[in-house]
Order: sequence, then C-alpha cells, then structure tokens
Amino acid sequence: MRENGNTLNFMNEKDDRFIRFRRSLDAQMKFLTSKGYGSTVRQADPISRDQEERLWTSDVVGHESSETLLYGVFFYNCKLFGLRGRDEHHELDISQFEVGEDDIGKFIQFVERANKTFKGGLKHRNVDHKNIKHYVTTEDSDRNLVHLYTSYIGLIGDKDGKFYKRPIPGTLKFSKQNIGVNRFENLMKEMCNKAGLEGNFTNQSRKRTCATQLYQSGLDEQQIMSRTVQRSLNGV
Repeated sequence: MRENGNTLNFMNEKDDRFIRFRRSLDAQMKFLTSKGYGSTVRQADPISRDQEERLWTSDVVGHESSETLLYGVFFYNCKLFGLRGRDEHHELDISQFEVGEDDIGKFIQFVERANKTFKGGLKHRNVDHKNIKHYVTTEDSDRNLVHLYTSYIGLIGDKDGKFYKRPIPGTLKFSKQNIGVNRFENLMKEMCNKAGLEGNFTNQSRKRTCATQLYQSGLDEQQIMSRTVQRSLNGV
C-alpha cells in the first residue's frame, strides 16, 4: 500500500477506522502466545499429592511455629477454596472462615465476599459467590486441617480484621501487623523452595493445584469451575 502512495497506519491507536482490526490482531496474538507458539514461557506446575506430603515432612507446613502455620493456611486456602490472586488473599477477613462440627463431621467453611474476581455486578449475575464447607476426613493430629486452622486463628487473636498476620520467627506468636500485599506475590514459590520441591511454582500454581487435585479425585468440570471460578470449560 505504501508503494502505491497510501500511508495509512493500521496500528495508530488514534485512528478508530481500524479499531476492529487491532482488536482481532491483539486477540490472535494472545491466543498464539497462550498456546506456546513462539514463546518460551513455562506453565506453572501444580503441587502433586507427593509434593504436598513433602511440605509436611520437611516441616514447611505444620504446627511447630507461626511461620509453618501461616504457610499451612495459605496453601490450603489455595487448594481447598481456589484462592489465587495476591489481592484476593490480602483482602481475606477472619470472619469469612468458620471451623466447626455438624452431623456429618468436622469442617472448615469459607464464605466469599465481593473482590476483584467476584464483584457481584451484572457480569456476575449468573455466578454464585463461594460458600464452601470442607469436611476433614482424617483424625491424624499432625495432618488434621481443622487443628491447623483452629491453631492459627486462635494465635492471631482477632475475631475481626485481616486473616493473614505477620509471623514472629522462631515462635508460636503473630504480630498485630497484617501481611503486605506484595508478600503474597512469591509466597508459594518461597514455600516450595524451602521444601526442596522441583518444578516451576508461581502464583498460578495455586489454582492449578486446586483444579488438578479435584480432577484426580473424580469431580467433574462443573464442580471444579465452582471452586476455581473459571467461567468456561476451556479455562478448566
């Protein structure tokens, strides 16, 4: 076109005549990138059941200190309730969690509130907010998640306020200070490095771990979507 004297610039964002072209091109580039064409970006790995066991046996997750309790509730908030983004974790409130027992057994319950993933507006009119009750099936005190959550919530001391508090190293005490949002950026990778796990563990590992282990447990895609808040089967 330039050789014929036409100097149109399709990529000029101020020219609205080609806005549909630019959107189509942008969408196709994102699609190809996500499929790995011309890209060396590695997908985040989920944490397997064996690696999860390693988190416990290496004392990265456990009841021994405030830090191991923090790692524990963080990991299981990801695995059980599908929490992923750093803002999602940062905004968690203690009042969103309940530890109890009913006719079925002991449970940990999480109730979602409005956040960046679920805003409750028009786009989410057909999406239910999470209200998940996870029943604990083992009585082993070293692996009992009810014990893990009860210990953590009891030690942070507040009935209201942010869920994550700063651990005081080498103790079973927590500071009154909340954990900053940037700390959640690398918390999963930090845990995995301490446990000596091999793999590419990033923020995305949180949701991939949740979806993978639910799938391996025999849940169908619709049930998995209700926890991971993906809105399409392709996403799952």
